[in-house]
Amino acid sequence: MLRLVFLITILGVCTAQPYTSLTQDQVTAARAKIRELIVTTNSTDGTFKPFIAASVRLAFHDCVGRCDGCINFNNADNAGLQMVVQALNNLHGSDFRQIMSRADFWALAGIVAATIASENRMCRRRPPPGRPPPPNCQVATFPADFKWGRQDCNPTSSQTNASRVFPNGHGDLKHDKEYFSTMFGFTTREAVAIIGAHTLGAASRQQSGWNGRWVGRRDALDNQFYQLLSDISLNWTHPNVARPRDEARYQWNARAPGEQNNRGFMLNTDMALFRNISPNAVGESSCTFLTCGDSETASIVREYAQNNTLWFIEFAAVFQKMISNGYTAAELKDPTPVPAQSLPSSSPTQSMSRTAPPGTRMSPPDGMRSSPPTRMSPPDDMSPSPPITYTSLTHAQVAVARQDIRQLILSRNSTDDTFKPLIASSVRLVFHDCVGKCDGCINFNNSDNAGLQMVVRDLDRLYRRGNYTQVMSRADFWALAGTVAAVIASENRMCRMRRPGPPGMGEPQNDTRPMQPPGMGGPQNGTQQTPPGTNRTGPPNDCQLQTIPLEFMWGRKDCNPSSSRTNASREFPNGHGDLKHVTQYFMSEFGFTTRETVALLGAHTLGAARRGNSGWNGRWVPRRDSLDNEFYLLLSNTNLIWTHPNVAPQNREPRYQWSARQGNQTNQRGFMLNSDMSLFRNITPNDVGRSSCTYYTCGDSETASIVRQFARNNTQWFIEFAAIFQKMLSNGYADGELKYPTEFPTEESSTDAPRTTAKDITGRACSYVHSVTTPLISVLSLVLLYFV
Repeated sequence: MLRLVFLITILGVCTAQPYTSLTQDQVTAARAKIRELIVTTNSTDGTFKPFIAASVRLAFHDCVGRCDGCINFNNADNAGLQMVVQALNNLHGSDFRQIMSRADFWALAGIVAATIASENRMCRRRPPPGRPPPPNCQVATFPADFKWGRQDCNPTSSQTNASRVFPNGHGDLKHDKEYFSTMFGFTTREAVAIIGAHTLGAASRQQSGWNGRWVGRRDALDNQFYQLLSDISLNWTHPNVARPRDEARYQWNARAPGEQNNRGFMLNTDMALFRNISPNAVGESSCTFLTCGDSETASIVREYAQNNTLWFIEFAAVFQKMISNGYTAAELKDPTPVPAQSLPSSSPTQSMSRTAPPGTRMSPPDGMRSSPPTRMSPPDDMSPSPPITYTSLTHAQVAVARQDIRQLILSRNSTDDTFKPLIASSVRLVFHDCVGKCDGCINFNNSDNAGLQMVVRDLDRLYRRGNYTQVMSRADFWALAGTVAAVIASENRMCRMRRPGPPGMGEPQNDTRPMQPPGMGGPQNGTQQTPPGTNRTGPPNDCQLQTIPLEFMWGRKDCNPSSSRTNASREFPNGHGDLKHVTQYFMSEFGFTTRETVALLGAHTLGAARRGNSGWNGRWVPRRDSLDNEFYLLLSNTNLIWTHPNVAPQNREPRYQWSARQGNQTNQRGFMLNSDMSLFRNITPNDVGRSSCTYYTCGDSETASIVRQFARNNTQWFIEFAAIFQKMLSNGYADGELKYPTEFPTEESSTDAPRTTAKDITGRACSYVHSVTTPLISVLSLVLLYFV
């Protein structure tokens, strides 16, 4: 008998083992499976996806007190969560129980659901499958960073009898503030931001007693909640909607004049954010919507109502703080890359073991020891291949490609180990590729493309050896590489271990709460709270992690399916040019406005120029792999000593540039081309690029005010840059030609395409043991009961 009990105990170890590691590939697989579950579960009438709102709500309910993967269904406040808990538990138990806790899985589900809901925003109207959003609609990806390490209250069951207190829908503003401060440590502004999640889902009389949708669209994550709440043109009433003999349920219903149906509804706790209500014990307000007057947080509500991006970024930060509740920053960890040698042979990332072992050193493609174009050897495996018609691309396939590209970029170090050269060169590559049209081809006979040879070689190797030729065009693969590089660079902003800049540099100025885009209201000052857990090794305490809001679309066509080489002639901006040249060039090539041009040139915060490539020399800013507003901070810094030397060697074509130094220091703090300087100073260079005035005598250019705006507020530039970068990646394609990835492959899609499945990622030793021991333990348990 003792032997039998011992055997059961030993066999149970694998199923109850502590979680000691989690890889980015495993998270990618889990994301894909959760996404599939959410988007394939429809409401009974087929009008919305109920698991979007339910997964976000579950993450909140689980994290009251502490995120621990357990729910007490004896508590009426948790009514309505049973279905999503059962569905997520089934998926977690079958595929992911061996790699992460249930609490981590629920937190990831909340992030995935919020991501889908933010994609659904699409200016409040999701386009038909395969169709792009309206031209002026910016699709933002939910910028939450998943970390793992949460512990389940019970590894074998999500049921608990623990008592947790939830907000009282009858409460006033004082109740809101005290609840969220006590439970989560939220500030008043953070409490206002998190309650905006009520834009998702609805209330049911059978569950909570209240009834209706907060807003018209229940599966889109945007600022509709605040727009409705602050709309004084609506007719607001305050009825008791409870059924006879039930507890009173007073709520606020909104209707437009002349309409019969409600536009939406609010709880007292919602209305208290905008109106100074003082409900009695049963929730009835003593004043009306029009007579109550503004509450102390009404100005925040108006800010969010006027600017979706402002709320979106602040909500994401508070959401991340919420799903970290009960844990220190050190207890939650980032997923790690998978070592190439440990991947299954079927994984496309296996190619990384041949092409990019971690720690590989290389000269940066943006100069520094790259070979001249005429001497460069062709990339490996460049034999001609037949043209492929791409008919389908899934989210899972894109996720695998993203991870492979990320691993490649992060594995490449500069010769002095101070930066990742493929970050800047990947961003530069997509700009050079998209001049004229994004077509996956580069002409290396054009000296303007010098320094891109290595990134083209590395991406082409990964594209072919990873079997992505069967999945997407080279042009799409390069565009995806540019977005991945931009994401890494945005993460690098103060959120990774950074080497100190040159003496006197200091840290970049701290972000303030995002300034609104032109024409939007709201203040431009104030600090933004940072969610716990976003700190990486050694960053400042106020580190703010932002993910660049880019949405990948596919459908670009290669100029040559078998080679990335072309002899096509393309014109690039002239570094000697003035503002007129710069604005005319980007208008002609990309259709950019003047403001868009100023925003895109901020990409010069990445990389450097090298005399051996372009003739110019130096870093634009000291930190060359971080995507932020340092370019504008330097350009508009009138306290620096600016000179205008010709840095070309003797007997070479002149290369006049603007060099900046601090005080008596001898090291260059940064430099600008004429085309950069013209954004801030009204320079008039001659034919060889020499300016007739100095930095101090030229005076402001017509775009100087835009430069100052971007210098004052990193987030404003960050959002505008993302929109222009996306526009650049679509150059040469009409609306409808570029499509969004789908959840599942179409019947016509290639059978050779690599796909990420949970079996690929989790089919390792313990998963196998788990599949064998789970039924065995059940059988042995029955045997034990028989003997007892």
